[in-house]
Amino acid sequence: MFAYLAFNDILTAQLSIIYLVTLALKFIFFAVIFKAVIFSEVSLPRVDRISMLIPMLLFLFMEVLFISKILNKILVK
Repeated sequence: MFAYLAFNDILTAQLSIIYLVTLALKFIFFAVIFKAVIFSEVSLPRVDRISMLIPMLLFLFMEVLFISKILNKILVK
């Protein structure tokens, strides 16, 4: 999606804002999906907390890497 938006001349300037909005939406969807687990009174074991955070952090890193590559290609032009 970001690759398509990056090469659309109208949305190129707003690509970073679009990324931030989608990032916020992902956190909101994550909280909605895991609402019972996150907001429960019962404390999660450390292994379960880490197992929930590792995929989020991994995908966040990959997204930042891809966005930076796209923006570098745009800026080099």
